[in-house]
Amino acid sequence: MALLHPAWLLLATLLTFAGQLTAMSLEPSGIVLAAFWSVLMSWFVLGWAYGIYRVAREVSERRKLERGPDRDWIFGLSAIAFLILPTALTDFSAVVNGLRDLVGGVGALSFFASFWLAAAALVTAEGHPVRHPTNRAVGAFLLIVYSFIGAWFLRPRILALLDAPRPPDEVRLD
Repeated sequence: MALLHPAWLLLATLLTFAGQLTAMSLEPSGIVLAAFWSVLMSWFVLGWAYGIYRVAREVSERRKLERGPDRDWIFGLSAIAFLILPTALTDFSAVVNGLRDLVGGVGALSFFASFWLAAAALVTAEGHPVRHPTNRAVGAFLLIVYSFIGAWFLRPRILALLDAPRPPDEVRLD
C-alpha cells in the first residue's frame, strides 16, 4: 500500500467519501451504510500508513539503523476500534455508552499514534533517528494526516528509500 500511486489513493478516498455522502439519509439503512463507508475510508488510509511503516522498518533493518520495538499492534488496535463507530448511532445504557466512548477514544488516539509511528519510521529510515519530535517527523506526520495531498510528497521519499543502495556486507578476516 505504501507504493500505491497518489492518484489511486486520492481516487479511493474520494470514492469512499462520495459513497458516504450518497448513502446519507435519515433512514436506518442509510445511516448504517454511511457508517460502513466511514469505516472503509478510515481503514484504507490506515492501511496506507501501515504500508509506509512496514517499508520504513524493513529499510531501517536492511541499513542496520537504530529502531525501536515493533509496534504493529497499534495499527491493529486502531482498525478494530473503528468497528465501534457505527454503534454511536444508537443509544444504550449509560454504562455501555461510556464503554463505547472509551473504546472510541482509545481508537482515535491509536489512529493518530499509528500516523506518528509511520512518520517516525520513515524519518528514521532516511537516516534521522527520531528521539524527540523533530521538524522532519512532524512534517511527515502532517503529510500522512492529510494523505490526499501528502501522498504526492511522500511517494518520492518512499521510492528513494527503496532505490537506495544496500550497505556493503561486513567482511570478516578470520
